[in-house]
Amino acid sequence: MSVQSSIDFELVYRDSTKMALFQSLMSNGWKYHDECGKVFYLPVGDIDDYDWQYEKMSLDQLQELVQRKMDQNEVIGISITWGDTDVGGDFLIWPDGNCSFMVNKNRKILIGRVTDFSWYLAKLIPAVDSRDIRMIGCTASDM
Repeated sequence: MSVQSSIDFELVYRDSTKMALFQSLMSNGWKYHDECGKVFYLPVGDIDDYDWQYEKMSLDQLQELVQRKMDQNEVIGISITWGDTDVGGDFLIWPDGNCSFMVNKNRKILIGRVTDFSWYLAKLIPAVDSRDIRMIGCTASDM
């Protein structure tokens, strides 16, 4: 039986946008592409289908995609990994500005099958609780 793990963040934006959150992830050690330069992402126009796409994309192209999804008030979804590891998951930015991290790529575990949430939080919090973005709540769950 598989484990579904997620971390949900409740955020307040000062003078920044969801793009600032995306950029903060990249500047705090998270990578948006795999070793081939390809990106897993939710395409523009994906309304509740979660039809993830996988293709080669530059950072500029990805930022343009994020902006278009923001303009259309869509869920922004990008798979990210930490640094040079292959540990990560799907990062979703909801239309209301809150976000979720679905821990689904080489999940770090403690004893048994319990997710090591402290490992993820130590790497996500600097990005989601930055100068212009305030984290006001966080919930982690294993199911």
